Amino acid sequence: MPNWEFNIIFQLSHVYNHLLHEGIGLRQIIDYYYLLKSNTNCTNDTNEVGFEETLNYFGLEKIAGAMMWVLNEVLGLPEDYLIAPKDEKRGKVLLAEIMKGGNFGHYDAENQKANNAIKKNLQRVKRDIRMVRYFPSECLWEPVFRIYHYFWRMTH
Repeated sequence: MPNWEFNIIFQLSHVYNHLLHEGIGLRQIIDYYYLLKSNTNCTNDTNEVGFEETLNYFGLEKIAGAMMWVLNEVLGLPEDYLIAPKDEKRGKVLLAEIMKGGNFGHYDAENQKANNAIKKNLQRVKRDIRMVRYFPSECLWEPVFRIYHYFWRMTH
């Protein structure tokens, strides 16, 4: 079983992937809530634990701030358990995505229309355009990576 610190980073990157590509459900947020609550060495100073540097290294600081806002403001997680500064602007975007699509985007009307590969890719481009203001690096590189990956799969 991975240690608590590894789980914090891994689960956050997993949530981020869902947010950018499929849709994120409240269930995943609740799981993260309980993962943070399971820390017996909670502290108000995120530098003491060393998460700020790690979050920055992996490019997760923006989603971490959004997640901390949702967990604190919506679910009432005490500030002692937060691993990053809250980001209200991105937190509201995260909350809107949770409410819009649910787990894996099952309740998002756009996802339901995407019933073939072309429509799915167009839907992902639309999602990237919608999210580029909040998560620019990931959204701008996504189409480039998707094209690269297509050709990589063709040759392998």
